Amino acid sequence: MTNWHEIMCRHKSKRLLSKDVDHWTVGSGEEGAGKTTLGIWDAIYTSWHDFKYNWKRRITYDADEFLIQIDSAPKGATVILDEGVEAVYKRDYNQTPNKNVIKTSTQARERNLNVLILGPDKDMIDSALLRRFKSWFEVEMYQIGSEVIRGYSEFYSPHARKFNKYKEPFWNLEVEHTFPALPQSIYGPYRLMKETRSHERRMRYISSIKRGSEVRVNSTDAVLKEIESKLQSGSDESEFKNSRGNWDWMKIRYLFKTDEITARTSAKILADRR
Repeated sequence: MTNWHEIMCRHKSKRLLSKDVDHWTVGSGEEGAGKTTLGIWDAIYTSWHDFKYNWKRRITYDADEFLIQIDSAPKGATVILDEGVEAVYKRDYNQTPNKNVIKTSTQARERNLNVLILGPDKDMIDSALLRRFKSWFEVEMYQIGSEVIRGYSEFYSPHARKFNKYKEPFWNLEVEHTFPALPQSIYGPYRLMKETRSHERRMRYISSIKRGSEVRVNSTDAVLKEIESKLQSGSDESEFKNSRGNWDWMKIRYLFKTDEITARTSAKILADRR
């Protein structure tokens, strides 16, 4: 039997293919509740003609992949940014990937795509992008005894309300919807791909942390060499110390135009050496 979600997506697909519009949806819910499952059903119902051949490319996990698909996917296709808060987190507004996603969202209407961004909480998304969404679904799961019940969702549509000079989206509940698990023929390959990509993402985080640590070590070495050079050239230690005779990280930071971590580390090493 055709369900409400399938009917809505068929209507959406017709609009994407016949009019100069796109459709952006934000999906939220706790880890394991089924938001990606519902997102994939949305893609199946809306653009199966493309998704069945290209789903491994259309499901993306970072800003760069996402932007490539927005630019290359054909009219009427679905692009999913899974666990996408990393790319659109409002506290990272000044980060280049974040800004690129937000700018693209305001300029991508002519691509006529069905776009879904999935994450734990829509309120973590930058407000500039949040205004772009035409729908929001919240996925929930319940536990009855030892059994976990998944597949319950609520669909909302935005309604603008003015507050002073700002316009923030408010959401009206449209329908409550239950959805089935994915067929194993889809779920199995998807799960394998997600586990592989999650591992790759964790390795990138670890690599980034290591690179940051190496940069700080190199910067600290450079500051210490500069101080040693100045001392050997006749500078007095008091130039780098406070009134109590301790190495002053604030002076070091100011004199060498470095960051706080490097300055503090340099001051500690100097104190241990002398």
